[in-house]
Amino acid sequence: MRYPKICRGRGISCRSLVALAPHLGPEQLGEALAAAKAIGDASERISTLDALVGWLPSTLQADALVALIDAAGNVSRSQSLFRVINASRPTFELGGPGAVLELRRAINDVCRWYP
Repeated sequence: MRYPKICRGRGISCRSLVALAPHLGPEQLGEALAAAKAIGDASERISTLDALVGWLPSTLQADALVALIDAAGNVSRSQSLFRVINASRPTFELGGPGAVLELRRAINDVCRWYP
């Protein structure tokens, strides 16, 4: 697998990737997002995306949120809900109150389908 420049070499850990985020420019943040999306373990991927999304410019946040939602289907229900709740602020910032209501509806639907 080919990793973005930011992760080449010694294999950067997920925590290190998130710790670097506040110090990266827009281009490097795009590479950090690509690296987070390429993490093989769903639990590590969703945790990294959750922590990274707040540092991303709005042009990348939607992509990160979609990747986070995609990863949510591959982790425990409690971890999914925890990460989705953390993503509610960027969801609001990108889509306004309607997006948060839609997120709430989706969470409630899942809770009814899988009690």
